[in-house]
Amino acid sequence: MTRWTGTIDGVTHLREIVKLQHASSGAPLENLFDRIVAEKKILWLPAQSMLVTPDGTTVQVIGCVSPLLDSSNMVTGMTIVLFPPTHPDYLEFSVRPKH
Repeated sequence: MTRWTGTIDGVTHLREIVKLQHASSGAPLENLFDRIVAEKKILWLPAQSMLVTPDGTTVQVIGCVSPLLDSSNMVTGMTIVLFPPTHPDYLEFSVRPKH
């Protein structure tokens, strides 16, 4: 979905590959990567989130970002789950329980 064609090496940051913005304003989403490190919990993307591809195309998505924690409760990575509206699981995922 990201249409990333560049290399992924030790200096490529996930922020370069997964760019998200608000559909209505076009403003970038808050820095989910920094929030994951600080809050150490699953973060749901706001409604009407858009994934921005390298060529500037936008794709509506829903999803979440989840931290990967080590035995000391330190964030060692994260998992990002994104669904476009055309995915069969989109509707099920979009009606998740509110917490």
